[in-house]
Amino acid sequence: MKNNNSWVIYIISFVLLVSTILILFVSNHPRIVTKFCDYNQNDFYLQMQRGEDLNVIRRANNSLLNIYDFNNFPSINCKLDDVWKASNYNNNSHELYAHSLNILWDLLVAHQRTQDNSYLVKGKQIILSWIAKNKISNPLASRYSWSEHSTSTRTISILLFFDYYNKFYEIDESLKEEIDKYCSDALYYLSNSINYTHKNNHGIFQDIALLFLSDHLSDKSLTHRYKKLSIKRFEEQILSTISPKGVHLENSAGYNFVISNQIQTFISFLGSDKDLNKEVLKRLNLLEKNKSLFIFPDHEIVPIGDTHRNKYDYDISSSSSICINDTLAGYEIINNDNEDYLLIRSNGVFQNHKHQDEFSFVYYSHGNKIITEPGFLNFSNSLERQFTISFQAHNSILPTKFLDNFNLNIKCLFKSYATDDNYYYSELVGEIEHSQVKREFFMSSNYLIIIDSISTSAEQDWLRIFNLSDDVDEVSIISENTIKVIMKDDEIFYFTSYMNPLEKINGQHSPRIGWLAIPQIKLDPSNAIIQKNTKSKTKFILGISRNNPLEYEYENDVLYIQDPSTTDAVQFNIDNVVINETPLEKNHLESSFNIQKTNSLLYSTWLRIRDYRVQLLYLNVIALCMILIFIMIINGIKLYKNRFLVYAITVLFSYICMIIIFVTFIK
Repeated sequence: MKNNNSWVIYIISFVLLVSTILILFVSNHPRIVTKFCDYNQNDFYLQMQRGEDLNVIRRANNSLLNIYDFNNFPSINCKLDDVWKASNYNNNSHELYAHSLNILWDLLVAHQRTQDNSYLVKGKQIILSWIAKNKISNPLASRYSWSEHSTSTRTISILLFFDYYNKFYEIDESLKEEIDKYCSDALYYLSNSINYTHKNNHGIFQDIALLFLSDHLSDKSLTHRYKKLSIKRFEEQILSTISPKGVHLENSAGYNFVISNQIQTFISFLGSDKDLNKEVLKRLNLLEKNKSLFIFPDHEIVPIGDTHRNKYDYDISSSSSICINDTLAGYEIINNDNEDYLLIRSNGVFQNHKHQDEFSFVYYSHGNKIITEPGFLNFSNSLERQFTISFQAHNSILPTKFLDNFNLNIKCLFKSYATDDNYYYSELVGEIEHSQVKREFFMSSNYLIIIDSISTSAEQDWLRIFNLSDDVDEVSIISENTIKVIMKDDEIFYFTSYMNPLEKINGQHSPRIGWLAIPQIKLDPSNAIIQKNTKSKTKFILGISRNNPLEYEYENDVLYIQDPSTTDAVQFNIDNVVINETPLEKNHLESSFNIQKTNSLLYSTWLRIRDYRVQLLYLNVIALCMILIFIMIINGIKLYKNRFLVYAITVLFSYICMIIIFVTFIK
């Protein structure tokens, strides 16, 4: 009985300890007083977010009926206070956008078009409901209620909404108090360095939100302080996430556009770019200039990484060839007068939004996308999502025994390239599961040749995969080495192999090959062409040509490529490529660099610990362990004569440990 009473005292002490720390944590930051700004100066943000979205009014009207749509995810039909339950969302993105409160943008646009004040009333209700149900002090709330992305977007949305709301309704004291409380928490979260996302696009979201929030602070000294902080962090983000050549480093073509828009938002909120240093401005200008490199000549954005396969209204006119090699970003791109477009992937310095697309490529020729990537599906943990980011979903080469193994060891770097007015050559080297691989591309106006040379200690089957785009209308097998592809505009291309037979696959499940992603919906069956071989030293050669199939001869390290009108004799040497006895010198690229291992266990653990709710959990568990250890020590030396002293020492010791850990993690 005495032991039972002791355990009760210890548990009560622990609960009191955790409660005290929790209260200290959430009340440690000062309350601020906000002011309202001129909405007309900032309404560009709303227009940028919603643009020509045709579903705005539908979503706004649904909200009046208690049917809540966040972007174009499935509707949530329930009481407003129940919307924030995690069970309502079908994937991570849905939950993120719900807690971002971008539904407020729909309500603002709807009011601007109709002047119906019920949209403003609904927006106010949504904000107050979210604040009531998602306190920063609640460790059981959704991980997206107070994440860097959702907090940034939501803070701007709430302040922009009330700037507009203030033009039509007088804001009473109780409402103003709720706004101030929320902004105090948001300011604390956004400015706290432990919550900040370095070397990641979410960091720029935080910079924008902190800058916008600082303009709403009544205390001018605080405005100056946090404005200065947001500028400093913004400059660090630009220098760490945009390469010196002006390419965004997060492995997704679409982020060159997304981040460009966010940068313009930051500068617009700032008022001008005069406070930014010269190197930052240089990279911003290069980023703006290079965006066109990531659009096919038919205006569809290249679906690299987490990028939707969407048309993009952007001027991509070009009067000459463009060639860029960016080893930091992991891109090599050649665009010949918008006739032929080739993008090749290697390892970049970041792993953010990275798919396993090393050695992969996309190819466009004469008005048609021929080889493409599967594109973005969603951010869930589903097997379908795992497939879209896997090595086998991309236009690469791998041992067949690793099919459906979505965690391969791959290294890939650009080694050299050579170019003139008629030809382009690129060389990549690397390692796939301890086998040495060299991939070479040789392109002319008539064809593209892809050569893979493999050296491995183990004899095993290898597989090359080429995912055809949805511009393809028909695929016909002419012979075991030739496949005819008819495009929707009736252009004809041929895939011709040297020795290794070709096969056609469409929507295969086991192993999964031949699928393209329809964003946020499903995988769609699509055509893929594959090649196989079974030698310890293997060389694959395949050509893609227009109108006529190619013929090959390979003698004394010279590859003879013949179409009906010409024959090219090509020899690939260490320092040059000899084409019809004319040498083309190789430009050798940097051979290695440090890749940020953001997919490591330690990094993943840090991302979770950084979340303040998980920090509380860690602190509580550690405190409990400390108490249990102390109990065992006390029990071991039988100091039960003065139980009050034992309990006091236990609680005091635990408090000291908690304070030390608290300071280490939070401060």
